[in-house]
Amino acid sequence: MPFLRNVWYAAAWAQEIRRALNARTLLGVPVVLFRDAQQGPVILADMCPHRFAPLSRGRLVGSDVECGYHGLRFGRDGRCTLNPHAPELEAPSALRARAYPAIERHGVIWAWMGDAEQSDPDAIPDLAFMAPDPARRTTHSYHLGAFPYDLLIDNLLDLSHAEYLHQETFSRGPGDEISLQAWEEGGGVTVERTQLRAPPPPRYEHVASVVDITFRMRWSPSQVIAFDRYIRPTGQPREAGVHSRFCHLATPETERTTHYFHAVARVDDIHNEAIDEAIRSVHARAIVGEDVSMLEAVAERMGGRDLMDLSPISLGIDQAALLVRSVMGRLLSQELGLRRPAPVPSTRGAHHVNLAGKRASAGEAS
Repeated sequence: MPFLRNVWYAAAWAQEIRRALNARTLLGVPVVLFRDAQQGPVILADMCPHRFAPLSRGRLVGSDVECGYHGLRFGRDGRCTLNPHAPELEAPSALRARAYPAIERHGVIWAWMGDAEQSDPDAIPDLAFMAPDPARRTTHSYHLGAFPYDLLIDNLLDLSHAEYLHQETFSRGPGDEISLQAWEEGGGVTVERTQLRAPPPPRYEHVASVVDITFRMRWSPSQVIAFDRYIRPTGQPREAGVHSRFCHLATPETERTTHYFHAVARVDDIHNEAIDEAIRSVHARAIVGEDVSMLEAVAERMGGRDLMDLSPISLGIDQAALLVRSVMGRLLSQELGLRRPAPVPSTRGAHHVNLAGKRASAGEAS
């Protein structure tokens, strides 16, 4: 799937970026990330306009980047601030590195890789539950995956895979009844999946021997999915159990590789660093060892071809992923100035399955 450029993408965790030059590729564009003298985030094209040397191989001088090849300096807006070979002359206007809008919010450095004039800070996905807070602890992880970003989004929106791929890490099997709903809302897509009368996931045996589990996911065109998970004794309301919040952020590196950011926020026992290590250990096993490994295997089998070009068979469990693909198609068409495609028959649907996997009812995407 092509890249949507006029949205905010996660470029890095805020804690990653310090007073040093960091090379990274976003949407196929090599960039350099750093903090200026006032600790503000800066993102420039990682290429000196003189002889195209990577600016990331230079050094920081105050708030400027000094090219390591010929010593030209560039400010946070990309303008050349010093030409050491003719310091008495004003630098020509063409002597400029492209600057990309960058904002730090919710513990993330966000990058706008499209038309800078269209960048709107209010369009940054709401991940306030992850923002640094003395009353909260957030555990971060990151992995560069060898798969297209849309495969990761599909994977996250279809949680049925957890009952097979994540046995003993995130799941111990499906419930007696599973329902799924997906609908457009607030410029994105909301998905709700509930398992009734399910075995408790690993580490949640204390909740009850049989539980109901609801996931509420919110996808934004920035390829961010925020999760609320509710695990409670069967038949009890959501507030009677355990509520967890976490997020997954998928930023394309290239057409075939993806920056995969993941974070979990918690308010319980926040000074216990052993919990952080336990979370990291499980995520290394489940996210990298299971999700990433499987998605890389899928991408290898696809041989560089787009998923939809291969005419995959769609099931009811794919409803949310198909709706997101429909929304993405519309947004890409609008961004490229093309004619808007016909809308999907409905923006909301649902399907229900029992333990035997037989669907009781289905929406249009099944």
